[in-house]
Amino acid sequence: MTQETAKAAIEEHLSKYFLKPSISIDIGGFNSSVYYVIFDGGGLGEQVIRLSHTGSETVLDAIAHVGGLSQLSSTKIWIARPAPNGVGCEQILPVNWKDISQGASTATNYQIMPGDRLFILAVLPRLYKSIPYCLRSNGISFLFWKYAGPVKKRFCRNFFRPI
Repeated sequence: MTQETAKAAIEEHLSKYFLKPSISIDIGGFNSSVYYVIFDGGGLGEQVIRLSHTGSETVLDAIAHVGGLSQLSSTKIWIARPAPNGVGCEQILPVNWKDISQGASTATNYQIMPGDRLFILAVLPRLYKSIPYCLRSNGISFLFWKYAGPVKKRFCRNFFRPI
């Protein structure tokens, strides 16, 4: 329905109650189509941000809308573009972040389409990867790992002790 046909339909409905109604219509926003930006939380869950699609957003625009990349974000970014229902040919479009942000290349600065999912992978610090899961899962900080010495061995052994 266009703006003019909506105006005509509303005026026709109001003519039952008023004599020659005249209205004006202004479109406040086009919010029917959306896309998603998904941040990988590095094993701590994912953050999904829903954004309205206005028709001309690119990868750079989408990342700017969410405040840029976080400290845990890697430069491994891609767009998952869903296929129409029943077709089954989804697309994965890799994004070269360094070319977009630091270079002059716009080859992978794709235009965002409604329903797209822009996925930003997380990178974990090497120290975090080396800490045993039993310590990470209990919220033990890096300081514990660094200064606890023999306690960490006893803690991990007791953590998985059979009952």
